[in-house]
Amino acid sequence: MIWLRRGAWLGVCVLLLTGCDRRPREIVFSGTAFATSYQVKIVDPGAAFSADIVPGAVQALLDELDLTLSTYKPDSELNRFNRQPVGTPFVASATLWQILEVSKRIHELSEGTFDPTVEPLVDLWGFGPVDTGDRIPTDAEIAVQKKKLGFDKIELKTGNTLVRRADVTLDLSAIAEGYAADRMAALLENLGATNYMAGIAGAIRVAGRNRDGQRWRIAVERPNQSPGEVEQVLRASDIGLSTSGDYRNYFERDGVRYSHEIDPRTGRPITNNLASITVFAATAAEADALATALMVMGPERAQRFGEANDLALFLVTREHDRFAESHTSQLKPYLSEQRP
Repeated sequence: MIWLRRGAWLGVCVLLLTGCDRRPREIVFSGTAFATSYQVKIVDPGAAFSADIVPGAVQALLDELDLTLSTYKPDSELNRFNRQPVGTPFVASATLWQILEVSKRIHELSEGTFDPTVEPLVDLWGFGPVDTGDRIPTDAEIAVQKKKLGFDKIELKTGNTLVRRADVTLDLSAIAEGYAADRMAALLENLGATNYMAGIAGAIRVAGRNRDGQRWRIAVERPNQSPGEVEQVLRASDIGLSTSGDYRNYFERDGVRYSHEIDPRTGRPITNNLASITVFAATAAEADALATALMVMGPERAQRFGEANDLALFLVTREHDRFAESHTSQLKPYLSEQRP
């Protein structure tokens, strides 16, 4: 999961790739949001499609989502809900309501391994807004914070009304990027794009074809300390996907790795050997939430879960001094014929 941003947008870069190239026109731009980067590629958008308008519209959308979903901004809608007195109704915006509906579905499907109320444990382990100096919490401290968990204690009622039935707080970082990718995709389609890739951090939505007339190439990063190394190249179109891993946001103490992926059942960082997982789903929000849930489950249970729920999964595990790949049978249509 990636934490929602604290700083301001640094800008976007817009490229129009034309010249003597006989391939379709391509618009590419990127920027920052949610304390991470995003990129958009649009292929053959049509003569009426304005490259000057789209980047600003995408940035404005992401800024709006940040104001709604941020855990760092005190006045974000999410934090205002977290401060709402227990039992007092809170009328949510369409954005917050939609993301909570998806969260509730994945929470139930995953039997609680995806739990947006895990924030107290995230903060306790130092992966939230406050730096704890890589301190290891005591068993007693973990037990206290575990009592504050329970997504089932948040009631979704008619009329976009939310009610906290206990003193629980939400952290939607494990689904926010996927939801943002879906919203970017919807915006691009409303503006007339049919061939595009819209991604923020590890969450992506793709539609149509790339500049070569092929399905989009998705490079899955090798889960080591050398950014940019590719483990596998997958091909996809008209789908959402997300990759989650334990190899970027973690700390080590006395030779033990403590990942930002917290198991809500134990109150501790995951200890299984699943280094990363890529999930394909109808939406990037679902893929994003599922990727977190499956990281918590571990490779064996994730594999069984994927097969049982018809999910295309690509898994990378640590096997002593090497990485090993595996996947569900549903991934075969997405495998690239050529290895990286």
